[in-house]
Amino acid sequence: MGKKIRLTESELTKLIKKMISEDLEMMDVSSDSDYYKARKREVSIPKDDLALLGHMATRYCERKENLPDCQRVQDLYSRYQLFM
Repeated sequence: MGKKIRLTESELTKLIKKMISEDLEMMDVSSDSDYYKARKREVSIPKDDLALLGHMATRYCERKENLPDCQRVQDLYSRYQLFM
């Protein structure tokens, strides 16, 4: 059986805030880099595969709507009507 760790509510809150701020920092840095800009090229992909990737991305972005990449996922998901 796994080891149990006890946290107070304030410790848990600090931990979550730290994780969210690190996610935001990572997104902001990566979206301005030359590598990120070079990735923006058009590719062909079957709509079924795109729907699967879109679904996985929306699951990842649950409760992370304030992240720029998650906002883009929502825009793309609705623009291409990727409903599963």
